[in-house]
Amino acid sequence: MSDLCIVRGDSHDLAMTFTQNGSILDITNYLITFTAKDNFEQTDANAVLQVSGIASGISDGVNAVSGIYTIPLTHTQTSGLTPNTYKYDIQTNNAGSISTPVVGNFIVKSDVTETI
Repeated sequence: MSDLCIVRGDSHDLAMTFTQNGSILDITNYLITFTAKDNFEQTDANAVLQVSGIASGISDGVNAVSGIYTIPLTHTQTSGLTPNTYKYDIQTNNAGSISTPVVGNFIVKSDVTETI
């Protein structure tokens, strides 16, 4: 398990390098999904936050051939979260072959400054 802690309303980039059996995994055209829920039994439709993207080429935060992908969590996405400890995972989907390399607690702390 890997815990992730953010402050409500902050932007946060979840940078990951995907590996398989200790080697870099080419994630070109993989669907990468971050999902946070109140509990493991909650449906995806009721997730408190879900962000997905396709890993392709080389761009800001992405080098698919080198297994590098960054999941951006924006201010807009995190500002509506209630401070709490949620469950989260990061899942990959490669043409129907699904893997969940990261599972943990997603801790959202209260913010003090609401606007700047």
